[in-house]
Amino acid sequence: MTSTQLVPSHFKKFSCIGSECENHCCQGWVVSIDKKTYKKYQNSNDPTLAKNLKRYKGNDKGMPYATIQMKECGTCPFLTDNGLCYIHANYGEEMLSSVCSVFPRVKNIFNDVLEQSLYLSCPEAARIALLDPNPMEFDIEISERVILNSISKQTNDISQKSNLSPHFFQLRSFAIELIQDRTWDLKTRLLLLGFWIQRLEKLEDVSISESNLKEEWANFITTYSAHIKSGTIETLLDGTKGNESRFVGFIQAYFSTRNEIENIYKEYKLLVSNLLNNFDWLNGQIDDWTSSYTTVKNKSEKLINSKEYILENFLVNEIFKDWFPFGKNTMWDHYLSLIFHYTIIKVHFMSIITETNSLDESDIINAIYLYVRSSLHRKSYVNSILEYAKDNQMNDLASVVILLNC
Repeated sequence: MTSTQLVPSHFKKFSCIGSECENHCCQGWVVSIDKKTYKKYQNSNDPTLAKNLKRYKGNDKGMPYATIQMKECGTCPFLTDNGLCYIHANYGEEMLSSVCSVFPRVKNIFNDVLEQSLYLSCPEAARIALLDPNPMEFDIEISERVILNSISKQTNDISQKSNLSPHFFQLRSFAIELIQDRTWDLKTRLLLLGFWIQRLEKLEDVSISESNLKEEWANFITTYSAHIKSGTIETLLDGTKGNESRFVGFIQAYFSTRNEIENIYKEYKLLVSNLLNNFDWLNGQIDDWTSSYTTVKNKSEKLINSKEYILENFLVNEIFKDWFPFGKNTMWDHYLSLIFHYTIIKVHFMSIITETNSLDESDIINAIYLYVRSSLHRKSYVNSILEYAKDNQMNDLASVVILLNC
């Protein structure tokens, strides 16, 4: 049986590097076990397999059927001293749970098309997906055999979102096209995406054809290209001057909160702690924080701009992987979460430059994979940051302009 697949061109380049990896994927989260794997471990002659499982009573069919009981330090009990998996080393990949055999791959199904991408919480996956300076490309392939385990999303996840749902593929393609249009700098592209999402929200309850949607898109690009040429967009971004303290107060409070979370991934907590020190945000008042932030920003802006393609690749990966703009929240919330990810990662880059006077690829990958691992893998994280923004009146377009320009 054949299957149509849509994948980023870099997808097939990924291969786990095992003990050579600077980290491992066996710590810091819940590892779900499907029913079939649970039964195999229970019936195995190896008592080590069964004793490290915790059954979810009452969940007889769905996931998770059970979980691996992590050690007190949060590490998987099957992780060996040489950084390899005990189960894989002794019994082969066929004995792994669906979660362990698939990670860091993501599998979604849309209209019978299997879409595969990579979680950037794996350092090697992040390197492959992010470090190519060329725009990310996608391939359509016909595969003879596809194992459909651990599907993240299926078409029915978005089928009832709005009248725009049938145009999901087209809308996501528009978003990727915009983010990859290097005619403009990345913050301008992100701002234009916000204008586009606001335009789409007005069409959510309107029956619209594919040709009409293409016309809407063409008119949108023409209109805003004219705004850019006339300097309107630049004036809007420049208009945020004087709002640095509002931004700094918001982002300093965010990182201070992350630093106080007890069960956060320890390597990421160290990264956040260093950031607060590098910006001198542990002491003083808002005026002091803003002054130190402005100094760091001026010092790091040129270097970060030279690495803009990495942030672009990050955004495109998230747009593709998470079915933008039809995530679990509204289109605007989905867009806003992208803005927060972009902003938080940029601030991490600023911190690295302050500490090392450089922005090496190894430091970039370290910051991104730790942020994704400690944050985006936690289901409540996106909702919590959206609530945090709402509570601090930082969830409208004016706030997006501040976030992008500070």
